[in-house]
Amino acid sequence: MKEFKHSNPDYCDPPGAFRDILAHPFDKINKSIEKVVFKEHRFAFFYWVRWYRELLKKGRVINPPLLVTIDYHRDLASSESEKEELNDIDKYNLAELVQFCWTRMNPMNDGHILSAAYLNIIGDIVLLNR
Repeated sequence: MKEFKHSNPDYCDPPGAFRDILAHPFDKINKSIEKVVFKEHRFAFFYWVRWYRELLKKGRVINPPLLVTIDYHRDLASSESEKEELNDIDKYNLAELVQFCWTRMNPMNDGHILSAAYLNIIGDIVLLNR
C-alpha cells in the first residue's frame, strides 16, 4: 500500500465520521464511552481495529465479541486480495488504515464484517435479515 502522510497519524477519523466521548453510565468518574456515527459501513472496520489495538496496548486479551447486525441485504463478502492486505494491517498507522477502508474496501457490500472476523477482531456474527 502506498504510504499516506497525515499531520498526526496516531489520531484521525474517517471522512464524515462524528466521534464523541460520553460519561460511562455507571462509573462517571473513572470510565467513558466513545460513540461514533458514520454513513459508510466500511468505516466500522477502522474503529474496530483501533479499539482492538487500544485494548492490546493496555495488555487486555479479549475474546472476540459477538457482532449482531441488522441489514436488509445479505452482502457479506471479502476478496482474496483484501485478505492479503489484511495480513499486513497491524503495520498500518491510523491514517493508512483510514485510507485502506476508504479506497480498498468494497463500498457496495459489508466486507468489513468478514475482514474483521478474518483478523479475529470480532467473533460470531448474527445477521438479522428482513
